[in-house]
Amino acid sequence: MSGSPGMNGGPEQNGDIWDPGMHNERTRLAWQRTTLSGLACGLVVARLVSSASLALAIVVGLASIATTALLGWLTMRRYAVNQKNLHAAHPLTDARAHLGVTVLLVVTGVGALVYVFAQFDGATVPRTDR
Repeated sequence: MSGSPGMNGGPEQNGDIWDPGMHNERTRLAWQRTTLSGLACGLVVARLVSSASLALAIVVGLASIATTALLGWLTMRRYAVNQKNLHAAHPLTDARAHLGVTVLLVVTGVGALVYVFAQFDGATVPRTDR
């Protein structure tokens, strides 16, 4: 079993319980992918909403960009703090980035709902006059 944890001088065999930096690095990369995906979804929804209301599309787009910028900053800050804390054996950071993702999802969802409701004029058939 050469691929199992702890074999061939792995962290468990050396007495360490974590791989210095790698877990934190993977987490940072996952948050970056999440942030970029959220931005893409938010901008697609803003584009769709523009057919119903240009002002609302601008609001949804700007909210998506602002939330993504905040989330990107939180991700970089969280990585730096966690990296320092891991090596100093201190507790890791809180979950503020999770709040940022929640806000981004809510903004995108509200924009998508506005788009869906704007496509219907109280009838069951979508408008096709656009």
